[in-house]
Amino acid sequence: MVGYQLDIKNTGLRQELFNVIALYHELFGVHMRERKSDLKCDLWITDNLDFRGPKGRTLYLSHLIKSDGTLDNPGVLKCIHQILVNTRFEPREVIIGRSGAIKIQVEDIIYVETENRSIAIHTLFNEISSHETLAHWKEVLKLWPFLEVYRGVLVNMRYVESIVRDGMVLVDGTIIPIARRRYQAVLEYFREINDVDS
Repeated sequence: MVGYQLDIKNTGLRQELFNVIALYHELFGVHMRERKSDLKCDLWITDNLDFRGPKGRTLYLSHLIKSDGTLDNPGVLKCIHQILVNTRFEPREVIIGRSGAIKIQVEDIIYVETENRSIAIHTLFNEISSHETLAHWKEVLKLWPFLEVYRGVLVNMRYVESIVRDGMVLVDGTIIPIARRRYQAVLEYFREINDVDS
């Protein structure tokens, strides 16, 4: 799922952009959803030259508006694809251990938990043991949507299927408990990241 925000003064361009985004989904199979919060965004699109979006993730439309006021749709499509390939889908690796022999993609991590004296990293494909501390993993993963939902457990909120009483169900079927004092904050974040109504 790709989150995007529109900062569009020209209302006529908004519908054109929705059509381009729908076409992008058809061509590349990437689900896209308009977001309200910056935390969930991968792409910003604007026709406002004063707008200051994240570098490398913001598409300024000024050079893509034709003389008749309509969008250069193929040009917009190409720019969206370029931004997403260069940011969201570019490999973002983390290195495990001092030797650097094991590398994993952040987006493959479902959750991280303390297990005896080590850390277990549960990915989409396997489980990897790490001797770094949980504090280390909190720091490494702070730019991604990981929350410590229970003492010693960091969960990638993009892989939460549902939240049930006192816990959450992950995409791999694992049920993770949620600390009582964190439950409301976790529930609100889950609703926000998935645009679920209260």
